[in-house]
Amino acid sequence: MSVSAVRQRQWLLALLVFACGLVMVSFWLRHSAQQQEARSRALAADLAADHAQSL
Repeated sequence: MSVSAVRQRQWLLALLVFACGLVMVSFWLRHSAQQQEARSRALAADLAADHAQSL
């Protein structure tokens, strides 16, 4: 196997690892945002229930 073929394979592997990392980070960020939104909705619902109960 020639040196250029080995280098090309290394670059392709590095690109693949980088792309997989980007996909994983994007899924993690989306999941975190959804969890934060769910927490915010639950807090708003609790505050509304407390307010309605105090009336």
